[in-house]
Amino acid sequence: MRFAIKALQTLVVVIAGVSCSQTSHLITRDISATRLQVDASGYAYDPRDTSCDGYPRLSVETAPGTCLGLVLHSKNSLDKKGALQLKMPRTIVAVPNSPHFLLADMGGWNPGQGSLFWLRHDGAGAYSVVRLLSRLDLPHGLALNPKDGFFYLGENSRITKFRFSANGVASESMVVVDKLPDLDRHMHPLTQFVFNPVNGDLYINSGAPTDHCYQKDGSYKKRCPEEAINRMATIQRIPGAKLAQVTPNRALTSKDLEVVAQGLRNSMAMAVSLNGRFLLQGENSRDFPELEEPYEELNVVRLDRRELIQHFGWPYCYNFHGESPEWQEILIQDQKPYRIRPKSRAQEMWGTNQFNCGRVPVAGTRSYQRPYALIPPHAAPLHAAFYSGEMFEAELQGHLLMSWHGYRPAGQRFVAYPTNDDGLPVLRKEQTEHYGFNQPNGCTQKTPFKPRGGTQNTFAPYTELISGWGAERNLRPKGAPVGFAVASDGAIWIVEDKNKTVVRLAKGPTYTNPQSCADNPTVEKDFNVELLAWRNALTESSPQAQRSLARYREIRQELRQENRCVKCHSGLISKDLSDTPDDLSTLDFFVRSAWIRPGQPEQSPLYDVVTANRLAPRMPPAGYALLSEDAKGQALIRTIGDWISELPRDIDERWGQITTDRKRNIRRGPALSAEVCGQFQADDRIYIDPRATARVQADGYQWLKVYLVPGHTRLVPGICQSPPDGVFYLAQ
Repeated sequence: MRFAIKALQTLVVVIAGVSCSQTSHLITRDISATRLQVDASGYAYDPRDTSCDGYPRLSVETAPGTCLGLVLHSKNSLDKKGALQLKMPRTIVAVPNSPHFLLADMGGWNPGQGSLFWLRHDGAGAYSVVRLLSRLDLPHGLALNPKDGFFYLGENSRITKFRFSANGVASESMVVVDKLPDLDRHMHPLTQFVFNPVNGDLYINSGAPTDHCYQKDGSYKKRCPEEAINRMATIQRIPGAKLAQVTPNRALTSKDLEVVAQGLRNSMAMAVSLNGRFLLQGENSRDFPELEEPYEELNVVRLDRRELIQHFGWPYCYNFHGESPEWQEILIQDQKPYRIRPKSRAQEMWGTNQFNCGRVPVAGTRSYQRPYALIPPHAAPLHAAFYSGEMFEAELQGHLLMSWHGYRPAGQRFVAYPTNDDGLPVLRKEQTEHYGFNQPNGCTQKTPFKPRGGTQNTFAPYTELISGWGAERNLRPKGAPVGFAVASDGAIWIVEDKNKTVVRLAKGPTYTNPQSCADNPTVEKDFNVELLAWRNALTESSPQAQRSLARYREIRQELRQENRCVKCHSGLISKDLSDTPDDLSTLDFFVRSAWIRPGQPEQSPLYDVVTANRLAPRMPPAGYALLSEDAKGQALIRTIGDWISELPRDIDERWGQITTDRKRNIRRGPALSAEVCGQFQADDRIYIDPRATARVQADGYQWLKVYLVPGHTRLVPGICQSPPDGVFYLAQ
């Protein structure tokens, strides 16, 4: 698929200071001849701009010949009292034969806070929101049933339906199904669903209550109970004939649902092929601490074979054939004989749930349906649908569209998969495939598509319709696409939950990043490892490192006690490595926020703001005394300057990536007597300190310093506690 390249326009935004006490919904900036406004969502736009097919064009990179326009934002979604109505919008549906839409807003993760809105067109191109329903319980699923003309709305444990006319009247509301699977402290309670366009069958996601269904006390080692309790981690079906039997006095129950697929952690992105034979599912796979693992899945559920209930591997398998480390006791390895005597210790340990993730089937084990293809790691697909419209008919007709909501570097995207005659994404033999990886500087780098366990020599190619959607201060927030709908003119309307916006992808002048991103090398970097390299640099035994660590701790202590600082910066801590801050979490904050430039205090934002040199906004903001105005503050400024001046300038040289050639033990220290904490497998990509001076000679081996983020899946749980700098050792 190719888009005709149109004129490229560059939008330059100058960073200006904002007080942390700013509460207005709109902040105005005068920038050259253009008057830009920074919306409460974080988008900078010109309200007079109509260059994106009638709407203000956003500074977000899209496919050539397309643009992203801002439709609904903080200014035009206020209620009569001036309060922002949208809290957490999730899904949007076009109202047929009209320019209007319906929009479901969860209102947050607390029950009873959700709403259903009418997105009303005023006839002149502008939209406003009208609340139709309130006090809904985590509303998410929203769709029009093409067979009966009803709109269906999914809440936490039920689905209702109603009719809606283009003049804003809702009627004939009734419960379709009640008492859907639900548990206390459920991790994935949202009700998402999709209709079969051929027969009207309704397919409903029943998400898994946990990440990987494992208890540290070992009580779940025989099997994952979530597969059996209330049929969780499944997709279930209500036949269209049963839907037709629903009346205001007769609703269906969970007994009317039948399981059609198992082993699916969270089926938020679902679409049924136009021929009704296949359900395509974008799997929100389990989470690993590593940014590069595991990959998400693109699964195909057969709907034309009712007797076939496939198991897609959760929580036992990931990627194509990866084995979850917590469940390896019950997994059957490739070609391992299945010989378990009745009432034997093996049967007692494994129960009757032997599972094979391998490439070679083993007789007597439960069948495992590997993914159709893989999606980049942590992309978090939340919605999927086939494109059918006029605006992009030549480029996208029949393509599978998918929103990637993930907050990690592979997320914040909107993509399109070309499909074959059956509506399945086209597969090709793997060549040298890559995926986009967002960088802190606003650029996107190419990252090798290289999942653990290989790719089965197949890859589903896709086009990033929206790509450069990472956060840039006073330019745009991090993209958060969830639901989307194709409007009557073929434009694609997308809802963002975290940014509380509705945006529109249309044909128009394409925005390009003014930075020089084209020359970025093809490389992947887990920037959490950079934090570990910084931590290690300050905790080494050298006199310089010890001096830097002592000054850092003094700075940390003073800043955390300084109300003028923590009032705006929430304790000056980063939670990138852990939700539980430690002594070095403030260092993580300085690095992640780019507040320090080693050896250059005058060029470091941290030093600049405390000295009020005004290269950056003054801190503390207006109304507070400057640190330079009292003796204690002046002493702190000197300490910050001295600390930055002596910081190591070679951090980028202290961490790099290599691939292991075979299984290697991970040890606590550089010695054969050191405790084994885990094991790398062949072809694992790992991060090391590549400097020759960092290597240790001992016991006849050369030991490499290896960085592992807390909870890394190659570490055996409960054996070795992760050190603050994440450093372990590998014999070479």
